[in-house]
Amino acid sequence: MKQLLLSMLAVAFVGTILAQDCSELFFSEYVEGSNNNKALEIYNPTKATISLSDYQMARYDNGALVPNYVSFPAGTEIAANSVLVVALDKRDPSGIGQDTMLFAELIEKADIFLCPVYNVNKMMYFNGDDAVTLERKSNGVYIDIIGRIGEDPGLGWNDNADNEFFQTEWFDPSHWTYNNTMVRKRTIKKGVSTNPNFFNPSVEWDTIGNNVFTNLGIHDCECGAVSIPVNTQENLIIYPNPVANGTVTLQASKTIVNVDIYNVIGQLIITNKFDGSMAKVVMDVNVLNSGLYVAKVVYSDNTSSTRKVQIK
Repeated sequence: MKQLLLSMLAVAFVGTILAQDCSELFFSEYVEGSNNNKALEIYNPTKATISLSDYQMARYDNGALVPNYVSFPAGTEIAANSVLVVALDKRDPSGIGQDTMLFAELIEKADIFLCPVYNVNKMMYFNGDDAVTLERKSNGVYIDIIGRIGEDPGLGWNDNADNEFFQTEWFDPSHWTYNNTMVRKRTIKKGVSTNPNFFNPSVEWDTIGNNVFTNLGIHDCECGAVSIPVNTQENLIIYPNPVANGTVTLQASKTIVNVDIYNVIGQLIITNKFDGSMAKVVMDVNVLNSGLYVAKVVYSDNTSSTRKVQIK
């Protein structure tokens, strides 16, 4: 046990040396929802594409020191100032119990799916009381840590930094990592590379509620602007983007019936309904402050698209 602890300290020390602002991947969103709705978002704060061939994720179950690891599919990479959304691989609509299907909204947001069979790999089946890490495969260095390795906090960790007794009690109502979605604060520029003495999620995370997936696929960070993805299925374009004059045009290959604008923590700011006859609409966004937002566009066939919108 002493040798194991010394090894963990050595790895943590190396990780501390390597971690610099905006120089390394880190977790930008954490989803621990109902049933199998589990997802992790990884953000690339650098100016270059990063291959995930030498990265892995780990789940330290219920205070364990020995984790379940999972690697990324060959060829997986994250573009500069972009994110990768990883979800638990439960997409069979006939699944029940442990195999219950993810919500459609989460499936739509995911880039890759991992760990379809629990008995083969348990990493993505994390609960609120499991520490989750992003690590290097080649040397075991911690790139980022959610939770505290070696601690079982009960249902989950909370923001009660001054009273560890309540932190470990199941009846505490303020568990942040249980049945909740957390988004990394925009001021955070690197991951946690040393196992913390105490994990207080409120220091680096915002909590936005149970089964909230609105913010997945984007991350607002001081390290750099988020790239705007191109959706080829609906051919939806938004212009100008960034928006500078108070109005924005949305043009699609299908008829638009509704557009909702959310802020980066999932709050609905603007909703506009249209008469269902236009594939091109213009919206007034003068009420929005400068920053990053998400536009959800609903079409007449009940499908939808989401896009990032930058307001100058």
